[in-house]
Amino acid sequence: MTDLPVNTRPAWRAPPKVGSAIAAQVGRLAAASGAMDPALAQNWAEIVGPTLSPFCRPVRLKKRGKAQILVVAVPNGAAAMRVQYAQAEILTRTATFLKLPHLKTLAIEQSGSTRARAPDARWKSQAITQADVKPTIPQARQPAQSVAEALDRLRQSIMR
Repeated sequence: MTDLPVNTRPAWRAPPKVGSAIAAQVGRLAAASGAMDPALAQNWAEIVGPTLSPFCRPVRLKKRGKAQILVVAVPNGAAAMRVQYAQAEILTRTATFLKLPHLKTLAIEQSGSTRARAPDARWKSQAITQADVKPTIPQARQPAQSVAEALDRLRQSIMR
């Protein structure tokens, strides 16, 4: 038998790499829209450290003139105070990581169940009259004459 040449197809070429071609455009769009840098969200625990990362998360970067503002979300007021005390540290570390020399301000947003309150659940002012005020100091009683009477009073106060 003779070996005949076999016709084969040429190897497939790899598709063009789109990521490198549009990375600059996507970066400009993200900066213009105020979207957060994905690297910031991914490395947040490393940037702010393990003590602060459970209390806050980055939301977005805002621009106000040449200055830039980092907006972080916190679950409650206690976490907001803790983040506010560490504000300088968070800004320094984030500006260094993202190479943003104009990042100077940290804005704290509280995002939790306290913000999702019904609109009618507001405090209402009410006039208080003397009839509405109940005496908080109990009336003084005469001391018990015997141990049996004292125990009886104790039993009655427990049963109430």
